[in-house]
Amino acid sequence: MITWKQLIFSLFCLISFFSTKSIALSAVTANTIKGISPRFISSIENNIQSNKAFNYFGVVYNGNTYFYTGDLNTALGLDISTRTPESLGLSAAIKQPENFEVIDVDGDGDIKLLEDTDIPISLEWYYEDASNKEVKLTVDQTKTAFEKLVKSGIYPYIKVSGGVALTTKYGDPNFQAYPDDKIAITKIPYRNFNIKVGGEAVKYASPHMLYSAPAYSWGDRSIFDWVDWNGFVPQDDYLNNFPSVGANGLFFYLITENIDNSLDTTKWIVRTSDPNKGSPGAITAIVTKSEAPRAAIVGGFKTYDAKNMVLVTLKGPDSSSKDANQATAPKANLPVDIEIIGETKQGITLSYSFRITRWFINRGEYTDSHQEQKDWCNNLGDYKLASLRELSNANFLLHQDKYGNNPDNYYKRAVHGGLITEWGGLAYYQGDNFYNPTYGWTSDISNSTGSPIYINMNDAALNGDRDDLHPYYALCSSK
Repeated sequence: MITWKQLIFSLFCLISFFSTKSIALSAVTANTIKGISPRFISSIENNIQSNKAFNYFGVVYNGNTYFYTGDLNTALGLDISTRTPESLGLSAAIKQPENFEVIDVDGDGDIKLLEDTDIPISLEWYYEDASNKEVKLTVDQTKTAFEKLVKSGIYPYIKVSGGVALTTKYGDPNFQAYPDDKIAITKIPYRNFNIKVGGEAVKYASPHMLYSAPAYSWGDRSIFDWVDWNGFVPQDDYLNNFPSVGANGLFFYLITENIDNSLDTTKWIVRTSDPNKGSPGAITAIVTKSEAPRAAIVGGFKTYDAKNMVLVTLKGPDSSSKDANQATAPKANLPVDIEIIGETKQGITLSYSFRITRWFINRGEYTDSHQEQKDWCNNLGDYKLASLRELSNANFLLHQDKYGNNPDNYYKRAVHGGLITEWGGLAYYQGDNFYNPTYGWTSDISNSTGSPIYINMNDAALNGDRDDLHPYYALCSSK
């Protein structure tokens, strides 16, 4: 029979046994299991280390968050030029990653992207200087209107940057910071937002302008602006834009506003409608950030400004020789539409388009009789000696061929008015084989004198008082 003393002893042993187990179990539970921290997938980590945009940064404006530059610019409005960077009251935001963009080996779940308070996230204004180096706006500059900043060559953009951390609710470790030397990520995440200031435009297409005073125009500066030798104004219909005719090597300036062309961040490309772009008859243009050849020496061109001007040079068919009687030239692929597009790092796109409907070939430095020049043009193949109306819109009363309302025997600068009427004095285009000619033959014969009509190569004035043996220049036009 078990006595009460034996029962108490047995209960004591049993309690001691379970107490010891509990103490041991508690000790094991206190030592947490070391796992793997949450991580971004390798492509995102590589982007951070490669200094590429961290797309999880956004901008808060008027209580709304924007993670796309286009959406932000839409919210800011079409034209913020009169506002200041400071007045926008912007702040930074963080977007949460999708499940497939992070790695959760331990399955801890509930991954969040947060600010790393050791490297706080900031939103600041920057611009790129002439050497394409990033420069932070000064306090005074953030209080200056965008339009004034742009006119001084400063194109502000937003930079959001700072440390971030992926965190989980459970696990050990339960976070991964970026940057972190332990995982070979040393670069601080950042993202830039380019701001569309407004007012950017192609203002003029400016060819040779020496003979461009009011007397040489129709007086409408919304079409042709002679003031400061500005040139032709872009029209709503690109078919009325300068130029409508051309020749190999002719050039003009595109004059822009609120785009700094001197920076490498402004890129220009050319598109044409010609499906046979590589053929000998193809016509195109090249854009260079340079002054026109010998422009300052020969005169007549708008004063070059590297920030606001680019040079556009036409390229197309030319003769195989200028002196040989049996010279040939490829047939020009006409008509052709040419679009010149400027793209900036700030997300601005400018476009200028025109259509070339007629192409000309010159004879270099050679002058000759009317018949010889006519034969030379015909022998090229698909060209002929140009008519007076393919070159000029001057009023030549002796020929009884008045052009519109032009009262004068010299051109009125206009698109569709002829080669010289559009381009001005051809002798001033260095590098295009127009070797300082004063007069050139046309294919027309004067009704009053019976002599061939010749043209002044500077102002397109017409005459018919010389016999056909005079040694004048040749301009051949496409048939």
